[in-house]
Amino acid sequence: KMFNEQELRVAMVREQKTMKDIADMLEISQTTLYRKIKRDGDFSRKEIQRISEFLKLKEPDKIFFA
Repeated sequence: KMFNEQELRVAMVREQKTMKDIADMLEISQTTLYRKIKRDGDFSRKEIQRISEFLKLKEPDKIFFA
């Protein structure tokens, strides 16, 4: 499983969301969010689902399972 941070950032720009917005939505700190990203997208299924809905991702697999 590979995480595509660049695609995540593209989706964030498209939806005008920041890392803080995502961290707040997930109810985690920005530090924890960055750690999850740097650990190859170490997100739970529920977090992936919530991020996908938050960023209106049509193809979340391109980010979370690239």
